[in-house]
Amino acid sequence: MANDSPQPLHDPKQALTALRMVWGAMIVTIIGMAAFLFYLVKQGTVETQPETATFLFKTCLGSFFIVTPIAYFFRLQCYKRNWKGNVVTPFGYFVGNIVLFGVCEGWAVLGLVAVHMSGNFGMPELLPSVLALGLLALNFPNGLPMEPRGPELLDR
Repeated sequence: MANDSPQPLHDPKQALTALRMVWGAMIVTIIGMAAFLFYLVKQGTVETQPETATFLFKTCLGSFFIVTPIAYFFRLQCYKRNWKGNVVTPFGYFVGNIVLFGVCEGWAVLGLVAVHMSGNFGMPELLPSVLALGLLALNFPNGLPMEPRGPELLDR
């Protein structure tokens, strides 16, 4: 079924610039929240709730391994729905990556909430946020799916 809805992003450069700004804002948000929590934990003003922190930590870590493949699948479906010729449209590239970035941001924030509730700014409490930040860093928007490519795989 073809997607005949109007797409607001037509220019690959515009989509890539907007996506990089969103990506950068998400990275800065995670690092800023972590710095603020580090300050709070070091001041000793955090009221700890170890049971809730343990529950959030386990939930966040479990969802990381369960939801990561699902987020990549959704990104792939956004790409597939917006495939034109041998490229992904800028709109499909933008939406697909926003889905993945949003999932990573959610883990990072939930992990930082667990850090806050545990009162311990270190491992293992910080692990889900570090994993989410690493996943965001690995998925830096480079725009390759929007560039036309030849059938190199068929030549092998």
